[in-house]
Formats: sequence, structure tokens, C-alpha cells
Amino acid sequence: MGSNPSRFKAVGPNVPVEETSWDDAIQFCKLFTKRERTAKRLPKGYEYTLPTEAQWHYACRVGTKTPYSGLPSAMGWSNDNSAKTTHSVALLQPNNRGF
Repeated sequence: MGSNPSRFKAVGPNVPVEETSWDDAIQFCKLFTKRERTAKRLPKGYEYTLPTEAQWHYACRVGTKTPYSGLPSAMGWSNDNSAKTTHSVALLQPNNRGF
């Protein structure tokens, strides 16, 4: 950790980090938690973590019984619509929870 491992850094400043490891993501959460606690921006007892699979499905499906909360091409990037590059966040339609 300490540098951006992303393949598509030149795309812009508002893109997700990709090509990172699970361990580095966990370490980032721990460091971010420490920083926010030090700055008194994180309530006592709270911490930043990666979501569990169940938490992720709950957040993304928004109560639907289908695998997606909308049309996949309208809500997420894939090989079919991404031109095989990373895109800035918030360009596609969010679900009802803002994801």
C-alpha cells in the first residue's frame, strides 16, 4: 500500500481504484478509520470496513428478488458497455440507495 495500483490512473481523478488486493483494501479501511477517529469525524465504536457478501447484496438489490435492482447496462460497467476501461463514478443510474 502507499501507491495507486490502478491500471487506468490517467482516466481522471474521480475513478474507482482497481487492481488492488483484498489485504490492501482492508489495510486502507484500518488507516482511514484511524485518520477519521483522530480528526473526530467518526463516532466512537464505528469503523470503516469492506462489506460482507450479504451486506453488499442487501445494499445493491434494494429489496428486489432479481440479481440486479435494474438493467445491468444502465446501472453498472461491464465488458459489454465499458470499452474495457474504468469510468468516473456516478455516470450511470444509481439504485434506490444511491449505489
